[in-house]
Amino acid sequence: MITLLFSMILRPVAFEYRSKADSKMWRASWDWVFLVSGFVPMFIYGAAFGNILEGVGYHFGWTGQYYQDESFLSYLLNPFAILCGLMSVSLSIYQGGAMLMLRADNPIWARARHYAIAGGLFAAILFVAGGIWMQFLPGFVMQAPVNPAMPANPLHGQSVAMVAGGWMHNFHNHLALWVLPLMGVGCMLAGSAMLVAGRTVVAWWLGLGAWAGTIMTVGCAMFPFLMPSSTVPNQSLTVWNSTASEYGLGCMLAVAAFLCRLFCLTLLGVITSCAERFIPLMS
Repeated sequence: MITLLFSMILRPVAFEYRSKADSKMWRASWDWVFLVSGFVPMFIYGAAFGNILEGVGYHFGWTGQYYQDESFLSYLLNPFAILCGLMSVSLSIYQGGAMLMLRADNPIWARARHYAIAGGLFAAILFVAGGIWMQFLPGFVMQAPVNPAMPANPLHGQSVAMVAGGWMHNFHNHLALWVLPLMGVGCMLAGSAMLVAGRTVVAWWLGLGAWAGTIMTVGCAMFPFLMPSSTVPNQSLTVWNSTASEYGLGCMLAVAAFLCRLFCLTLLGVITSCAERFIPLMS
């Protein structure tokens, strides 16, 4: 998190200091800072998903004290996490390139189109590769039914096992869930095709579909786990043993409803703006 925050702090600094000196080396240095500060957060976000899918090395003591059982490098930098991180970066390049195409002219438009198409195709390849990898990746499975009203205490109340391909059980038991990964990879490929055809607005919305399909695929694969423990699987955090109190959930529901209303109003404004720009082009 410190690395994530530090990299995000550097972004406005790079904007501010890039033009402070009339030197090509000075500007190029801050351009690289800006590039790294954009790459690192998206890589960490994707790698975090990979880390959680592999299980986090932690356990709780009898007092409820949390103990971390693995080092930072082994936790963050492992092959599957790196694949997930690069997939996140690739999809970000696609989405950012599509947005830049909506707001820029040549030669920036052409460069953005080139990198956006490559990002979308590379993201699709990595997404499929990650799905194949998950077939063999040890996943977490409940060995016995769990009482949803169980106490919010990870020290007892559930029996969990690590099974090769365990993350695919929900998809095998509920075939309708396959719509989500198909939506993710389909939107990536279709979005790249739309960029080739010059349909930038459609490609941007397909990028949102790709993000939604990717994140919901991971969520459905992991359910009911939130943060599985590779050290003591029975102490994994799930939607049942790590829930808040009824009062806390009620407060969050009210806040979420308010923010959802703001999001819907913002989304309506974006759709209206895109329509105002797209309809004249059609006519």
